[in-house]
Amino acid sequence: MKNTVAQHTALGDRKTNQDHAGYSIREHKAILILADGLGGYSGGKEAATMFVDTVLESFDQFKQPIISDPHGFIVLATVHGHRMVNKMAKEGGFTEEDHPRTTSVVCLVQNGYAYWGHVGDSRLYLFREGLALKRTEDHTESEQWRRDGKISEDDMRLSENQGPLLRCIGGAKRPVVTLSHEIRLQPNDLIMMCSDGLWRAHDSASMNEY
Repeated sequence: MKNTVAQHTALGDRKTNQDHAGYSIREHKAILILADGLGGYSGGKEAATMFVDTVLESFDQFKQPIISDPHGFIVLATVHGHRMVNKMAKEGGFTEEDHPRTTSVVCLVQNGYAYWGHVGDSRLYLFREGLALKRTEDHTESEQWRRDGKISEDDMRLSENQGPLLRCIGGAKRPVVTLSHEIRLQPNDLIMMCSDGLWRAHDSASMNEY
């Protein structure tokens, strides 16, 4: 199956852009990575960049044509990225209060199947025939409220009170990665990975236009 990859980032109304993305394509497999540094902490951009670069390095060091345990690889690469962010913070003299942190989404595509795992509120969408077939669920209180039927998808998007982020990369707590099922891709399927800067700016209907 032929894959095409594109990236785009924009500053928006913020003073700094803390998003970072990367990918690597091999003959039989590809890796897609997105990270978004957490506001309110120092070094968010550096944490996002460190995470993406670490996962890319883990992927590039995997010499076999196929990764036999895709989800295992995603978890190990994510945890390794977390450790490298912490190592960077320690060497930089950051305190726990301003310790660099980031969200993460990692997607592996091989042999016509997609596998992904995420931490935080950056998202992966799988679009098929113009509709969002799958999306990751945020690790936030507002996502829990939506699942409980207390608010709608668009209420969650527009609310200024999202509640605290419940999981992230970086800091004392080891991240718990939420994994997808194995998804067989169809021709013209679209995988979109984005930070909250994009999904908060578009309602459910307009997301399908991507």
